[in-house]
This record gives sequence, structure tokens and C-alpha cells, in this order.
Amino acid sequence: MKITISLVLLLFSLSLRSQGVASEIIKAGQADAKVFLNAYLQPMFKGFASGSNAGWYNSAKPLGKLGFHISLTASAFDVPESERYYKFSDLPLQNTLYTYVPSAASSSSYNLPTIFGKGPDITQSYDISYALKIGAFDSSVFLCRMQMPEGLNLPMAPVIPPALQLNLGLFQQTELMIRYFPGISIQNFSSSQFGFGIKHSIKQWLPAIKKVPFWDWSFIGGFTHFKHILSVKNSNRLYASAYPNAINYTAYKDKLYEDQAYALLGNAFNLGTAASIKLGPLSPYLGLLYTRSWSGFDMLGTYPVLVAVDDVSHPDFAKPKIEELLNPVQIHANVDGFRCTAGIRLKLGYLVLHYDYSLNTYGYNLHSAGIGLHVQELIPL
Repeated sequence: MKITISLVLLLFSLSLRSQGVASEIIKAGQADAKVFLNAYLQPMFKGFASGSNAGWYNSAKPLGKLGFHISLTASAFDVPESERYYKFSDLPLQNTLYTYVPSAASSSSYNLPTIFGKGPDITQSYDISYALKIGAFDSSVFLCRMQMPEGLNLPMAPVIPPALQLNLGLFQQTELMIRYFPGISIQNFSSSQFGFGIKHSIKQWLPAIKKVPFWDWSFIGGFTHFKHILSVKNSNRLYASAYPNAINYTAYKDKLYEDQAYALLGNAFNLGTAASIKLGPLSPYLGLLYTRSWSGFDMLGTYPVLVAVDDVSHPDFAKPKIEELLNPVQIHANVDGFRCTAGIRLKLGYLVLHYDYSLNTYGYNLHSAGIGLHVQELIPL
């Protein structure tokens, strides 16, 4: 359990760099913060989506009646080099009233790191100004400085949580697969996962091959749901104290903003076929499946941001003021494509070990390895 929690915190808590990443980026306002975070977190969406469909099978042979297989499978995905970085100048920023002046003159052409990338030697930041063009007034109002997030420099990242799965043999060479990881809660973090799937023999319905020994061919299908929630710690929340120059600073300076939190959640399913050959204790297996995944990142709670007073009749016209945003950012990503998996299983009595490698048409190829307790059947076919 401690290992699992460490992996969870690595990819979610630490990946948000002490939980301050999103709180820092929201300084850019709702529309542009969504663009920044989408660019930064995109590899995590794709990697988690890919990994959530991993580990469903390590053999094409369905269990017999009341046979069971209990397994724990850990997976890690490769992060494509091309998706470890992005350029500020390529971002489709939405707020035309905001201008961003980099801390380094040439920084707009820098490769900024995504969550798994490695950033430049100098931490990048941007001064945000608000452009006011009202009547004869045409000027920019400085609001604040925004620091861009660093990356974890991980060319390969673990999938969290690992898949804890129970397979149960039913009837007519059909196997029910149940995936469950109990909800864990540690400090300010909670995580859970569940899923279900089916394995059914195709070979039994083909008279020409159903009696050929030593190999199996089956239909595979599975669905997984995961949810992780991280409450932002006191020291990493975005407070009004970040904006001492705001005209209404005193009205907000004592607010605690205890509802700030981040949520990462998603669904994944796969559908396809797998074949395996039994060679004594070894069983090589091969699968071809269509996979589709949806994942999302939500900023929950209330966040103070700066805007400029744009009412020309107001005595503080063109000065910065604090406004609050509630649940300001929701980012959703869909990933789909085909996956080819090749692996091998070693069975030593009731103990099963397996490893496989999966190639995806959308990248983020997977390594999976696991251990299990296997009883083929309790009631003979």
C-alpha cells in the first residue's frame, strides 16, 4: 500500500509541483489558464487514458466454472519526445486583452516543459498586463507575474493506481473480470478505481479448430473508471496576498480559500481479441484491441484573480482589482485507437507471473507486469 501511495503522489501531487501549478496558472484568467493547463497536462491525460486499459488479460484461455484468478498489475507508459515540450508562441490564447511579457527576451521560442518534460535552466515567468482601450485611453495595466510550471523529466511514467483484478469462470467458457482498487485517502489526497470486463472463447464456436490443443482464441472487452482528488494545502493555495496592489485587497486578504482542489478522473474501455499458446509453464499471448478513453482535469473551488477596472467613470479606473472565479477550469481529452499487445506468462503451480508490451496507434506505448494466484477451475467442464 505504501508503494501505491508513493506512485499516486508522484504523478498527481508532485506532478503539480507542490500543488501550486494550477493556482499559479489561474492568474492568467479563466480562458487562458485552460489553454496553458491543457498544453502542460496533455501527456498525463493520454498516458493515464492509455494505462487505464492495460492489464486486462495475460492469457486467451477462459477460466473453467468457478475458477478464479487474482492479480495485481503495474503499468508504465512511454512519453513521446515530441509531447514532452510545447512552445508558448504556439498556444491558441483566448484573452485578447491580456499581454504576456517573458522574463527572458527570447523565451517565447523556448520549449516549455509539459508535465513529463524537462524545462530550461531558468524558471520561466511572464508579466501579465491588461490592455485598456476605451475612448482616448489606450494603455496597459500591469497585473501580476505568472510562473510557468516545471516538468518532472520522466520519459516513462507509472500508471496509477495499479490494477487489482479478480477473474471468475462462469459458464460456456465465459469469464467475468472485475477490477477494483479500494479508495485510499492520505493527508489531502484520495484515489479510487473500479471496472469490469468479459472474456469469451471464440475458438469453441469454430468446429474446424475447436479441438486443436495447446492454443486458445477469445473475445476481450473491459471498462475502467478512475478518480483522484487532491485538496490544495494551505501553503500552496492561491490567496489574495498574491495581489497586494489590488484596490480591493483588504476585502479579500483574510479569506482562506479552503475549497481549492484538483480532480483527475476518467473512463476507458477496450474491445478486441486475444490468442495464446501453451508451451509447458510458458504461455506467449498476443492481442489486438480497439481502445477509447476519456479523461478530465477540474480545478475545484474559489480562486482570486486580478482584472483592471474598465469603468471610465470609476475613480479607480485602470487600476487592478480582485475578482473570484468558482470552479474555473475543466479540461477534457479523448483518446482512441488500436493497440497491439505481445506478452508472456509464466505459471508455477498456482503462481502466475506475466509481462507484456503494447503498441498504440496514438503513442504512449505501455509496459505491464504483474503477479497472480490462479486456479483454472473448481467444477470440471
